[in-house]
Amino acid sequence: MFGLGYFHNTPPAFLGLKIFGQKIHYLLFITILTLQSITKIPLTDLVAMGTSLRIFLVNEDDTVQRLALAKYDRLLEGHPKERLQRFAGKRIRYALVVVDLVDREPVEILRIQYSYLSFDSEGRIDPAYAEAEARLAFEVLPPLPIERTLSSVIEARHLFAKKRYELQYKWRPTPEIEAALIREIFVKAKNGQ
Repeated sequence: MFGLGYFHNTPPAFLGLKIFGQKIHYLLFITILTLQSITKIPLTDLVAMGTSLRIFLVNEDDTVQRLALAKYDRLLEGHPKERLQRFAGKRIRYALVVVDLVDREPVEILRIQYSYLSFDSEGRIDPAYAEAEARLAFEVLPPLPIERTLSSVIEARHLFAKKRYELQYKWRPTPEIEAALIREIFVKAKNGQ
């Protein structure tokens, strides 16, 4: 079904994630697992449901701009010709939005993740930043309860990692940014834009 594995020549942001035989980005993997834990819907049903990912870049003036998922994927994969030159050398805010669809129209926002993208001097996603974020994201996952020893020590490293992750790689939107995202998702979709 899903598993972790190592892929040769795979950008660090993927860190060998595979669901149903497909390589996926770690953010999508974490989003799917989070949705599954919140909704209690089996993973197979959740992946098969009418969900869509929307990526929105947040400009310095707090306006939002949708980024095509295919372009986002190519940026994450480190495609040599894919870049966003206007963001060269910058760290920008973005929102990864998981939307529930009915008849291909958005009906509900299931989750929004507010994160950063860091670009190198050529406008490509900075692989060192992406790798550091991915590694810390995996530290956030609670330890597997495979073997528990009788000890008074409570495993809390993942809790500290979560706090570090939220401080370093997350941001909080203003009400205006949230309203702009809602407009982009629902109003523009309804108007066919």
